[in-house]
Amino acid sequence: MDIESVYSAESVYSSEASDSELLSMLTSVTLNGMDLDGHELHQRLAEQPPSQRAELEAVHATNNRLTRLPTLLPAFPALRMLNLSHNRLTEVSDAILALPALTNLVLKHNDLGNASLPKDFGLLRHLRELNISGNNFTQVPPQVLELVNLSDLYMASNQLECVPENIHRLQRLRVLQLGGNNLTSVPATLGNLTILQVLVLCDNRLTELPESICSLPRLRTLLLHANQLSTLPGSIVRLRALKQLSLRDNPLVRDFVGTIEYEPSSLLELAARCVKLHNIPYGPGDLPAALIEHLASAKHCVNKRCKGVFFDTRVEDVQFVDFCGMYHIPLMRYLCSSNCERLQVTERGQRSDESDSDDEVGGWRQRRLRRVLLG
Repeated sequence: MDIESVYSAESVYSSEASDSELLSMLTSVTLNGMDLDGHELHQRLAEQPPSQRAELEAVHATNNRLTRLPTLLPAFPALRMLNLSHNRLTEVSDAILALPALTNLVLKHNDLGNASLPKDFGLLRHLRELNISGNNFTQVPPQVLELVNLSDLYMASNQLECVPENIHRLQRLRVLQLGGNNLTSVPATLGNLTILQVLVLCDNRLTELPESICSLPRLRTLLLHANQLSTLPGSIVRLRALKQLSLRDNPLVRDFVGTIEYEPSSLLELAARCVKLHNIPYGPGDLPAALIEHLASAKHCVNKRCKGVFFDTRVEDVQFVDFCGMYHIPLMRYLCSSNCERLQVTERGQRSDESDSDDEVGGWRQRRLRRVLLG
């Protein structure tokens, strides 16, 4: 699956005017999936009358056989959007520098590498979106860090081994997509990207996160699944704007679930449950004093469809709940028996059985939330 396409900018944040809506209104030429090589694409572009060339704002030529940029690009000074995804590009020539109005450059799924961008690539001062996912980069090219107006950087599904310390130079960054790489750590300077809204670090090899990430005031989406995280910074609970947090396939979650055990009930527990479940009347002299004292500690099962009680013996059930919308956190709750646990599994598709009201478990949820986040 294309990691970048799952978490596109349009799906995770919205601005006053949608970027996709604005781009759809551009005067464009679309030559997708036509099996064109560079010479054939040049001919197609050359067919545009000179008067239209000056006004053309977007070129889409995806899924072709291009190995280099069209040499005719300087003939389109108003070009804002260039999409050459799913081709065979190995380099980006200096021809790209003749497009001063370019705001969106999409070159995902080509054969680009560390030395593929022109030395003066940073001169594209109006570039806002750069998508070079699905290529062969092992590092973030230094020229990219010179794009001072860049707001969306997609470098998913490359071979990145590190993130440069000076990533904070991209002060206008809203979306940083680095999923599907070979990252084992990220720098603390990520915390200086003060308007960052989306940070995608899934499908890497991260073992820890810097505390500074918890200082991002506008962060709405943080995707960390499929890493090697066993803990998270304790201050992550201070990310007030966070709407989506993905943690699955990390030791943090796997170990939390894997340590769940169920102890057999004692005879005292079984006797107390029988009295409670069958509403057996009793007086001070009818039952042993230890059993009467034990009955006072009964707790009701949290499964709303179960009338059971438990005392010392219980089943620990991990439930993944929504917290702040799409914010998925594993929380522990206690059921009266393993039979009740199986009943929960058959009812998981019913929303009413999965979630308790805030009045019932609000304080408990907050206590458990902190425990889980700290690993």
